[in-house]
Amino acid sequence: MKTISFMDNLVRVEHPSSKVVQLTLDGATPSNFLDADARRKTVRAIEAAGRDPEIASLILSGPAGASFCAGGDVRDVAGIRGENDVDAWLDSIIALYLALLNCPKPIVAAIQGEVKGQGLQLALLCDIRVAAYGAQFAEPELTQGVGCAVGATILRHFVSYGVATEMIYGCREIGAIAAMEYNLINSAVRDQDLTPTALHWAQRLAGYSPQVFAHTKRIVARDMVEELKSCLPAARHMYKKLFDVDQI
Repeated sequence: MKTISFMDNLVRVEHPSSKVVQLTLDGATPSNFLDADARRKTVRAIEAAGRDPEIASLILSGPAGASFCAGGDVRDVAGIRGENDVDAWLDSIIALYLALLNCPKPIVAAIQGEVKGQGLQLALLCDIRVAAYGAQFAEPELTQGVGCAVGATILRHFVSYGVATEMIYGCREIGAIAAMEYNLINSAVRDQDLTPTALHWAQRLAGYSPQVFAHTKRIVARDMVEELKSCLPAARHMYKKLFDVDQI
């Protein structure tokens, strides 16, 4: 597929008259954990796609044969030494989430493999979510000694209080069928149907007036944008306590 961006992982999806591009979350392992550098690159790619008049919609996916995203890279947390590190870590996460919400173009998540922690949160902030049957979803932060402040904020927009507490406190994996029942994804499909189904959605959304879609998305995403911004002070305080760094 033809590269159309300064980033090697932004490629045009091959289809007649398609103005759809695929952005690959570029982690370094099959589980596809994202570190701060990968998050920054993804933000730049999303923002570039949002400005490009030749792009009508995006498909967000993991690399071929790898997971969508199993979460953030634990080395980010291991490297935290002070309150400025906490702020930089949180800011890089929130910047990526806001880039998804503020992108005026439709974004369709094509999900396979592990979809956990930041990976699940990324998927939820896409406009449409299609998953392969074998995908595994979880919020495992508590088992890793990391709180789930931002994840809880996002999850509560999609599921009931009972489901949210089950996922956040229980930390258990669920499959694609349960994820669909919980309203975490729009559809579950066979592996071979994942890209075609995501492309179908991307083309369908690309068929709307760009201006009308952009204005509508801004309204739909408004509450989530404001909640992410408003949860930041409490999240900063919590993580500075958990990581035992000096308080402001």
